[in-house]
Amino acid sequence: WVCHMAEVHAGMTPEAAAQTGGELFKAGSFGLGILEEDSIADVVAVVPRHITLPMFQQDFYCALTRHTRVTYLRPVRQCYMTSIPGIEVGVGSSSAGTRVRFQVTCAILPVDTIAKSTLTDMTPVQLDALDNTSKRCAAMALVAQRILEAVPRRAEFQLTLRVIRQWGRQRGLYTPYAAALNGVSCAILTARVCQLHPNASTARLINRFFYLYDQVDWSQPILLHGVDAPDGTWEPWGNIHRDNENAAQPICVVVTPAHPYWNATAAMLETTRRLLAREMRRGWIAVARHPAQSGNKTLAFHTLWEPCDFYRRFQHYLQLDFAGENSTICEGFKKWALPRVTQLTSDLACMANARVQPSSETHPFKDLSRPSWTTEAFFVGLRFSRGNEQDAQVAQGETAGEQKPRMDIRDAVLKFIEVSSAWPDKAHFTGRVDLRISVLDRESLPPWCLAPASEHPGTAEDLVQAEQGIPFH
Repeated sequence: WVCHMAEVHAGMTPEAAAQTGGELFKAGSFGLGILEEDSIADVVAVVPRHITLPMFQQDFYCALTRHTRVTYLRPVRQCYMTSIPGIEVGVGSSSAGTRVRFQVTCAILPVDTIAKSTLTDMTPVQLDALDNTSKRCAAMALVAQRILEAVPRRAEFQLTLRVIRQWGRQRGLYTPYAAALNGVSCAILTARVCQLHPNASTARLINRFFYLYDQVDWSQPILLHGVDAPDGTWEPWGNIHRDNENAAQPICVVVTPAHPYWNATAAMLETTRRLLAREMRRGWIAVARHPAQSGNKTLAFHTLWEPCDFYRRFQHYLQLDFAGENSTICEGFKKWALPRVTQLTSDLACMANARVQPSSETHPFKDLSRPSWTTEAFFVGLRFSRGNEQDAQVAQGETAGEQKPRMDIRDAVLKFIEVSSAWPDKAHFTGRVDLRISVLDRESLPPWCLAPASEHPGTAEDLVQAEQGIPFH
């Protein structure tokens, strides 16, 4: 396709067009070699200067429609966590369970020909000269490659990373919506442990992971190697959906190993950092097999993967219902709106003494008012201190004897509705997509989002308090 476009649009001769070429780079989990079942593989198409972004979005899309092995195709206005356009491609049969899904983005380099080493050989000055979209795409491809190059033993790193990611999911940490551990930061943290213990087994690396990050000062940069940027700075990776007031002095600094250098945890909130610290302590207690006891409970290694008690941890919850006339519409709207949850949690966390945490998953359910629609619910946990509630405004319409202190979260919710309603495809689905937000207390949560109480034997607070003399706060 690149050679064809060079001949048709750039006016090159067939011989010259044949020399232009392009390359595909694996990115994200795909690039790290730990892509999981039913996940989307991230791929970056590196192309020469005669290709433009509209060509990629339109002409390349049309070329894929004519490909015999492509069974699914969907344009993506803003690829997840990168805020750049791309194309989602399905290859194979979904009915036979053999479909592989790719999310392809495009990096345009200021060269006439592309070789395998063109991207990796670019200097920091050349990378800085790229447009913002190409720079982010190039970073996606280079980060995965640099992480693998930085670890002494790839197989141990990959297995350890799988374990840490599973732990993060179970404990509600490994989710972009919570701004705690995303794929990039989790891989860098694991790779750093592998660097410090090059000959350790996977079990030992897991032990050292929790030992190290239970004690680490999160405000100090965590790097895999030195930063060779001209000014020695890094940029806030993933901070594209909101203005980050903490960019100059971030709460947590995990620096990517490829230029341009990004802080992979720039969006982390103080409440999330405290949650991360508690869970790291809980993990260390579990893997170290400390003789810590809480009542009759003795901590053991298997407690590392116990599901968190998210739906019992907070006093109140925001329920966000994403609804579409069919699954395709619902999925498209959800992928646009969910990354904006980071902004919502940031606004809510700005309230004094507020503790906010989004859930790590969505829950499909049948809305009885629209049984034929596809609906998925997402929850945000809320807890406010009593002192904060005393200063809250009283809801209108209540008598003096019925007045109850309440927090006013309307501005934050309305702001989230506004940014979610800016979905570029919304005009094409008028009346076929909807967002509903409701506030629930713990006792009013729907039963389909709750696991049996036996699956939640202890909270992070219980386990941390079990350690000798360590207070929860």
